[in-house]
Amino acid sequence: MVAAARRAAARVQALWDALERELAAESVAVHGVRERVPHVTVRRGVKPPWPDAPLPAPVRWPVRDFHLLRSDLLDGFAYEQLDRWPLAAAG
Repeated sequence: MVAAARRAAARVQALWDALERELAAESVAVHGVRERVPHVTVRRGVKPPWPDAPLPAPVRWPVRDFHLLRSDLLDGFAYEQLDRWPLAAAG
């Protein structure tokens, strides 16, 4: 079950596009790219039915940094942080 945005903000989309270009320039393949939608996983393994209604008010969640994670989906969704970069303040 996830809480997700309807669409990515323009700045988030620009960050993803730039990251994809830089990875391609270094010959790093990006596998399994699906629609990129900012989201928070609330709970894994939940079976439907679940509420399919928007949150009652817009949720503002400021982003201060970017983390590179390695996911191990074979061993129970374990994540390892490889690096972290602060994002520039909006001006």
